Amino acid sequence: GGGDPVKSIRSKRMGKTVLFNEDNLITIESSDGIEFILDKDCASVSKVVKKKILLELKDGKIKLDYPSRAIEKIISYWYYKKEWDHDPNGRPPFPITTDEALELFEIAQVLQT
Repeated sequence: GGGDPVKSIRSKRMGKTVLFNEDNLITIESSDGIEFILDKDCASVSKVVKKKILLELKDGKIKLDYPSRAIEKIISYWYYKKEWDHDPNGRPPFPITTDEALELFEIAQVLQT
């Protein structure tokens, strides 16, 4: 029912279980048509995406003009940021390769993440 967790995922990196509430899930569609279902609060880490949710959300979905490989990593970062912002001293490094770093840095700036 409404308010009940509908999905439980154990994060491989953080070793914690995250519960999702169906009423708080959105879908982000990439430029190559891949859809990602995620928590609205995590997506709202990005000021631009938060605004898109308020203004453009249709049938629980928004579109971003980035490829799925980039969106997947950005979403991972949003969850990481939400999880660790309260504890910057205990925060582990975010796992990112050198190849990913420049592209994702540019996207993060555009999305105001």
